[in-house]
Amino acid sequence: PDRRPAVANLLTLASVCSGQPPARLAAQVGAGGGLALKQLVIEAVNDFLAPIRARRAGFSSADAAELLARGAGQANEVAEATLAQVKRAMGMEY
Repeated sequence: PDRRPAVANLLTLASVCSGQPPARLAAQVGAGGGLALKQLVIEAVNDFLAPIRARRAGFSSADAAELLARGAGQANEVAEATLAQVKRAMGMEY
C-alpha cells in the first residue's frame, strides 16, 4: 500500500465489495496488470450494486418522493430532539 497507493485503493474497493481479502484479489490479478485489476474492481462493484439497483428499479417516482418526504420528517424529529437537548445542556431554554 505504501509503494502503490492507487493499486491498494482499488484492491480495497474490490475487497469491500466482494468480501474477499485484498491479498487474495491481488493474487487473482497476478501479472494481469492494471487492466485486469480494473476489470476485477468493475465486476465487484457492479455485483455489489446489482441488488440495490434492482430494488431501486421497483420504485416509481411517486414512491421515491414519498420515501424522501418520510425520511426528511424522521430526520427533522431527531434534529429537533437533539437541539432541545443541546439547549437544555447550555441553559438556553427560554
